Amino acid sequence: MAAPHSVITVALCSTACCIRDSSATVILEEAHTTRLLISKIRKRQATFFGHVMRREKLENLVTTGMLEGKRSRGKQREKLIEGLTDWLKAGKSLEAIEATKDRKNWRTMIANAVKQGT
Repeated sequence: MAAPHSVITVALCSTACCIRDSSATVILEEAHTTRLLISKIRKRQATFFGHVMRREKLENLVTTGMLEGKRSRGKQREKLIEGLTDWLKAGKSLEAIEATKDRKNWRTMIANAVKQGT
């Protein structure tokens, strides 16, 4: 008897989720806007990166990837700085790192990237 009860619960939950999702899409359509999740994530990553790079601490070394030792085998992971320089269209990662030293310049770079989209 446990199986039918769980099926009913799942059916009710899925209906409630559909109602919530449809009402959210209606609200977004009325506001003439879309969800910009990726750009919000990138913006938060960039602001955090600027915060970390302005301090000369261990987080700075870890974020830039300048640690001693061997790299692991296989395909290397994409570094945070590489993803941000592509998004900010900053050219080289060194330019992005130096841009973080000036807060005003860094904030304008982030704002321009957010305006342009993903």
